Amino acid sequence: MSFAARSEHHGRLEDDVAAFLREQGFLLASATYHDVAKEVAAILRWRTSPTATYLRHRADRIAVHPTMPVEFEWECKTHTNPRLHDCCIDADQLVEYATKVDRGILCLFCYRDVTLTPMVEVGFWMHLMPPLREVRVPERWTGEVREQKSAAIREWLGMEPVGCRNSERGSNDPFGIIDARELSRLPDWRDQVLDRMEAARWSAP
Repeated sequence: MSFAARSEHHGRLEDDVAAFLREQGFLLASATYHDVAKEVAAILRWRTSPTATYLRHRADRIAVHPTMPVEFEWECKTHTNPRLHDCCIDADQLVEYATKVDRGILCLFCYRDVTLTPMVEVGFWMHLMPPLREVRVPERWTGEVREQKSAAIREWLGMEPVGCRNSERGSNDPFGIIDARELSRLPDWRDQVLDRMEAARWSAP
């Protein structure tokens, strides 16, 4: 599938999540890598410094409910490879999420596999993330930067990273893998939002 087609699927999922959240009364804001000027995004795409990779992978889409005590970050991931149905998440994102979980910050991960019929749509809160099968670091990462990333993976994800070849698709950034069997046990991302809202209703004074 072409990059343009993958981008279209990803944009459609983002639009669907945003529309659903607005239907539930949430106010939304966004300041992600995808929203910055094209020339800035093009530069950051190929830089390997810790700051550049953080800026590339941060999840700064936020949802805030005006009348209920519910606010969270949210992130989307679309799967477009018909050969495999595992979920791959950038390791820098996973490390960043892990630091936020330590601080009690909520982030909803919304996932759609467009290669299956019907499409698979699941979601999870990052503090309840399914177990990772492994974390891989492509060979383009070398020297001190590779060791920095590997050390962060060990510290925050509790896993020993595995080396792998560069791919012709994707960013070739380090990534974690959630097995398709784990995904099949998850509820729809919409249900995750509704359950959080219901819990807030019961906890309201």
